[in-house]
Order: sequence, then C-alpha cells, then structure tokens
Amino acid sequence: MTRSNVRRGALSAVAAAGAIALGLGVAAPASATVNPDGSVTVDLLSITDFHGALRAAPNMAQQIATFRLDNPDTLFSSVGDSIGGSTFESAIFQDEPTIDALNAMALDVSAVGNHEFDQGFDDLVDRVVPLADFPYLAANVEGQSDLAPTEIITTDNGVRVAYIGTVTQQTPDIVSASGVEGLTFTDPVAVTNAIAADIVATDSADVIVALAHEGTAVMRDGLSADVDVVFTGHSHETIPTQVPPPSGVTPLPVSYTPSGAPIVQSGSSGSVLGHVELLVALDGTVTVATAENLSVSSISQAQADSDDPITSPATEPAVLQIVRDTFDAARPIGAQIVGEDMTLPFLAASNSGTPNSGTPQHRGAESPLGNLIAEVARVTANEGGLDADFGIINPGGIRADLVPNASGEITLRQAFNVTSFSNTIGTLDLTGAQVDELLEQQFIGQGSRPMLALGLAGLGYYYDPTAPIGDRVTGIWLETTEVIDGEELVLQEPIFEEDVYTVASNVFLLEGQDGFTVLRDGANPQALTTIDWQATADYLTANPGLLPDYTQQSIGVTEVTPFDQVFEPGDEITIDFSSLSFTNIEPKPSVVTASVVDFGSAPTGDVVTGSVTGGFDQAAAEPGTVLVEAPVDNANVLDSNETGRASVTFTIPEDTEDGLFAAQYVSSGSGLDDQLLGILVVEVDAADAPPSVDPSTPPSATPPTTSPSTPPAAGGAGGTLPQTGAELAGPAVALAALLLMAGIGLVLRRRRTL
Repeated sequence: MTRSNVRRGALSAVAAAGAIALGLGVAAPASATVNPDGSVTVDLLSITDFHGALRAAPNMAQQIATFRLDNPDTLFSSVGDSIGGSTFESAIFQDEPTIDALNAMALDVSAVGNHEFDQGFDDLVDRVVPLADFPYLAANVEGQSDLAPTEIITTDNGVRVAYIGTVTQQTPDIVSASGVEGLTFTDPVAVTNAIAADIVATDSADVIVALAHEGTAVMRDGLSADVDVVFTGHSHETIPTQVPPPSGVTPLPVSYTPSGAPIVQSGSSGSVLGHVELLVALDGTVTVATAENLSVSSISQAQADSDDPITSPATEPAVLQIVRDTFDAARPIGAQIVGEDMTLPFLAASNSGTPNSGTPQHRGAESPLGNLIAEVARVTANEGGLDADFGIINPGGIRADLVPNASGEITLRQAFNVTSFSNTIGTLDLTGAQVDELLEQQFIGQGSRPMLALGLAGLGYYYDPTAPIGDRVTGIWLETTEVIDGEELVLQEPIFEEDVYTVASNVFLLEGQDGFTVLRDGANPQALTTIDWQATADYLTANPGLLPDYTQQSIGVTEVTPFDQVFEPGDEITIDFSSLSFTNIEPKPSVVTASVVDFGSAPTGDVVTGSVTGGFDQAAAEPGTVLVEAPVDNANVLDSNETGRASVTFTIPEDTEDGLFAAQYVSSGSGLDDQLLGILVVEVDAADAPPSVDPSTPPSATPPTTSPSTPPAAGGAGGTLPQTGAELAGPAVALAALLLMAGIGLVLRRRRTL
C-alpha cells in the first residue's frame, strides 16, 4: 500500500482498480478482492477509545490478520483515545506498550482523541507521535502544523482511501487547559465537509472516510454526501450492536448520514471491532455491503501469564508477546501493598445501589470515596507546603471503587485504578463568593448528567433542591481540627464572602474543567510534582486501618414552613431534608430526630455546641425532650444527590414560654455515628395573639418568603441558612437558622477514630 497526506491539492492518478488484480502470491479466497464486474472489495476495520486495553489486543490482532489474509485491500484505523485513561499495565509505562501493540497490528491511521492530549500537546507530538508507525490526524485542531488533517492510502489494488481525522470540539474543556494552550478546536462536521469537498473537486481519492472522535449524535446530521463512511468515537457507544447480538436482544440499526453513509462506533476498550465492507466500482461508485461490529474476546489471565507455547488460535503471537512482556513487568509494581488493615471498602456513588463493576457512572451524588480522594488532595497539598483549607475532586476523576482484599490490603494497582489520569496535585485561591459559585456549578451538570457532585474534604454546605439552579446553596462551612481536653474534634466555621480560601485538587479540575469554570478566575495557582494516583497510594500507606467517613458534607434543606415569623406554642414547623444517605451499600440513617436543645449546654452524645455569641436563656420545654422522630426514605434517586430524604414536622410544646426556642436535628442509624444536621432557632410569643400561620393552610403549601440564598441582614429577620456567617442581631428577631452555618456559635463533632 502507499499513502500520502492531503491538505489541499490533487494527487496523481493511479491505475484503474481492475488492472492490478494478479500477483498476490496466495490463492484468491472466495471473497476475492477484485470482483467479476471489476469492482474492488475494500474492508475497513476500526477501533475507538481503546484506552490501553491490552488484554483485547492479541485476539483483535488475529481478527485483523485474518481479514488481511483474505483481502489485501484491508485498512485498519483508530478513532482516537487509544491511550490515556488507560489500564494499569499500559499507563504505568506511559502507554508505550499500547503504541507498540498498535504498531504490531499495523494500524494504518488514527484520529487524535481528547485523551491523546492528557499530557499536553507537546507530549503528543514530541513523544507519542515518534513512537507510532502510523500518522495521527487532527483536521480541526488549529494553531499547530505537526499533525496532518488527512491521510490518503492507496490499497494493493489501487483504491485511494482518504481518511479525515477530527476530535471533539469540547477537548479544551475536558483536558488540562495548559496542555492545549494556543490550540483552537473547531467544528468537526464543518471541517470534515470542507476537506471532503476539496478531495472530490481535485479527484484525490476514491473513498472518503471520516474518523471523528465525537459522539454519533453530533456527527450524524450534518455530514455531506461527499463522505462515504463515518467511524465515530468518544461516547463509548456500540453502533450497531455487535453481531450476532445476545440471545433475545434486537440489534440496533446502523446509523446513517443524510446521504446514507453508514456510521459505526465500536464501543470502547477493544470490546468490538468495527467493520465496513465496500464495493468500489470502476466508475467510482461506492456501495456499502456490510456495516457491523464484531465481538472481540480478551485473553485470559492464564494466557497472559503463561510461558508455554501459544495454545489459542485466537491470538496473534507478536502482539501476545508484547502483552505478556508488559504484564510481566507491571505485575510486581502493581502488587505492591500500599494500604493495610482496611476492613471496609471506599465506594463511589452507584445508581444500582451496589458496588460498581467498572467505571462509576453515577456522578451526581456525594460518596465516601469521592470525599476520601478530596482529602488526599488536601493532605498532599499541605504536606507539600501549599496550605490548603479544603480539597475537592471532580466525580469523573474517580474511575473505580477501592475495595480491600480479604487480608485488608490495597495494592498500588488498585490505588491507580481509582485516580488513573496522572494529573498533578495543586492549589488555587478563591474568595468565599467564588466558593459559593463553585458549589452552585455542581447543579448545572453536563449533558445527560443533571448534577456533577464534587467530592469534598474540609468543606460542607447546605442547599435547597427546590430553588432555581444558580441559587441553591444556602450555607457553607469550613472544617478544621482542634484538640479540646485531649480529644481531636472537628470545628465547623462559616465561610465569609470576602475572605480568601485555598482549595486543593488535581490541576485538571483547578483549571476549570468539567464545567467548574469559576476555578478559572481563582488566584495564585500552584502545583506540586506529585501525581494523583501516587498521592492516593501515599495516603493509604500513611493511614493503615483507614475507615470510611460516612458524614454527609452536603445536606439538602427545604424550608417548608417559613422560619422568618413569630411562632406560638402549638404551631407546627416542617423542614424537608435530603442527601442524608450515600447511594452504595454504605450504612444508612433510618430516622431524623428533632429534640429540644439548650444552647451553652454540656456535650450531648457526639455533638458539642459551643457558646452562642452574647448568650441567651432557653425558654422552652425541658432540654433533651424528643419532639418527633421522622423516618428516612433511602430509595436511591438516580443521577442525583437526593438519596436519603426525610420530612420532619414537630409541634412547638404548649409549655414553651416567650423567647427563643431551639430544636436540634440529628440523623441516626445502625452502623453510623449520629450526625448533627443543624439547630433551628425561632422566636416564640406565648401571649394570646392571632396565629402566625393560617391553621387551615398546610405548612407544605406555604411558600418561602425570602430567597434561600440571601443571608439575613444584621438587625433584621433571617429566614434562611446564611452564606456569610452573619452575627446574631438580637433576641427580638426570628432566627431562621440551622446554626451550623449561622455564625452565632461554633459546632464541633468528634473525629472518627481510624
């Protein structure tokens, strides 16, 4: 075969396809490449989003070799993301084994995917490209000249096949921004159409193939009739479903462009091999005979480990040897023990309510694993001298659950699998107002995901799920540790809008990716050389016996009964709580208890309430009196942070006197430490007065009278959870405060023993 790069301009003509049909050196198979009518059969094979899945490589290589033996007019392409986000065996060696395997499979051409930019454009062109025996195409990446937009390959029987490679236009938002600085990613559809039109006008090729690292839905409707075949990627779809489909499953139809060109996307991780069979006539007519995905099986662990001669005819020897050598080299590295004496798993969020079998797909809920990785970032930054106040992690940065073996051990391979992107850890300074905006941006979500819930360490917040997006966060607090009477306690203090706080995370997120654009406005960015998975491994090593913390850092609070009013004995107050439970198999609270509390009292259970600014006498029923116990609904709410809901209604006791009445809300359940959800303080007037709320109107029907994100002004009524820690204005006002965030006192809880 011969090849050439095309930008603009004609190529010299080649001989007619029917004139070069002999001299192959092998007997012509039944599906001869040159047909009786002179047309040439061309087999186009393709993969996408391989992500270093080396176990699939030997069998895939054998399938490709079989196609080439039957038809020398066979071409093999990739639609990008062959590297990056890779398996341990590949990533630990900077994906060089994957490039070696693709070279051994004689990959003809590849589009760049967004993951090819994970380590930056310089790494791609200076390290990856020289390792590859195939060209990388980047037609819609402007501001560079190292990667060609198009590759034209002439098959053995003279068919000129032009490949146009593009990558998703969203690449700058999903890779490290500094790594693609100076590059512009344009519309892949428009670029493909423009280049295809030029190829047709100059008669530079017989077949035009779009390699688009973009979802099928994006590419499907806009491509012109100049494009004959489309291979898509990025969205990890299998279109059409593999052939044959599982028993009882109806295969999905092939997707088509408006002109009828087939669109094939071949899943991910080498699970299927895309195949399009074309008939190219002497007059240039291109007919699609087949468009399908063929199943690819992965080699077994025994095949990968065995030193015996190859026993399976489904593997290709050269590629199998690359895989074996890689596994042999990676095995002792991955088997290093980095965590010991761990008795419980750390799990990511789960829509099924069970541990994730692969990459966690639920990205809308808080999880113990997410909070752990955020803590890893904070501790790593602080040990590196960057002095972080809190840590965060994007949910897409968590790629596997962390489950110890029967001996309570975690390996380096497992630590890698959780955070496998090799991003460095860094910090950024934000104002309190920017921290608020950061948390608000969780609720914007992306695409089909209505929420992207950050993992949090040292930071917690209240939100109202019924409020408009952009106005949901109603209170934020920092957590610091302090030793009191010889015991380490966690101190919760409010965030102030004008103060500056330092956040730690991976640099990918700190650069404002995954939709958290407010981080781009942060100040004083700094980075360590420590990468994410190594930081995770180091943290586990330093904390043997580590246990999950089941404390919720995000709590949904809906003010059903407006707080900014004067109540009377006998009045009902209702608060709806949510986000009380994790979504996996963690223990869950069963009840929320509201009880009378006396500020300034001694510790009660696991909750200590500090002195209230200015102090005041509790004018209420006997402190400790249980007002109500409300059940928690733990039904899993898909793609949402709302799992664990309770509607809590209590009646102000009849013997309550004039003054301030305080109720403490605590969630509890088997296997959990009690969690203080907040303390509500309202003003009570016991004198004969008109009722403050029409008793004929259910509390749930009474709309809030204030914006849920507006802090109470000094000297006025406050009906919300303040964001700025406003001080108590005076005893004559209704406080509307779950005082974890009201700033009138300090709330502490005991740190769970590890």
